[in-house]
Amino acid sequence: MTKQDKIYTRLLDNIWITRKCRIQTSERLESTDFWAQVLINYYTLIVLVASIWTISPENSTPFISFVLVIASLFLFASTLFVSSRDFKSRAKDLKNCYLKMEGLYRELQIIQEDPNTKEINLAQFKDISNKYDDLLSNVENHSKYDYLIFIKEQKIRELSLSENQRIFWYRVRIRIVIIGLFILPLLIPSILIFLKGESV
Repeated sequence: MTKQDKIYTRLLDNIWITRKCRIQTSERLESTDFWAQVLINYYTLIVLVASIWTISPENSTPFISFVLVIASLFLFASTLFVSSRDFKSRAKDLKNCYLKMEGLYRELQIIQEDPNTKEINLAQFKDISNKYDDLLSNVENHSKYDYLIFIKEQKIRELSLSENQRIFWYRVRIRIVIIGLFILPLLIPSILIFLKGESV
């Protein structure tokens, strides 16, 4: 393999790795946005049902009304937070990025096999390299978690114990949070009924 081929191969590898990691990050952000929207709608429905239930005087106490006001404020703040994180738009930007990288990857493969002079190939190579650098600077970087998932799924190498633990606990933490947030509102009716009984 010539020095030029090594340079081409190195850039090909970089583009391929970055593209795969961007795909993983985009999919993770889309999943985060999906569950965030589901939870917001779920909590909105719970608060709405609870508010309707407390319209009747016998089902309402000052404390319950206070709890519902706090819950509404918390829901409003959560909605603003999710909106500010802009998961969907970030996922879309990353998707556009990895699609463009796919184009660069194919273009570089063609150049590598081009029978034209090295000077022309070198100019094209520099152009692709600059475009790759621009894509890197215009879109957020992938996380360490996304990179480890790429390494594991593509079987690039064996992950260390700490790296496997990082993936495992990240997934466990996400599942616990989602399940916990779904279960929590189911306790509200019991809590409201208990508080109503205590206030009698």
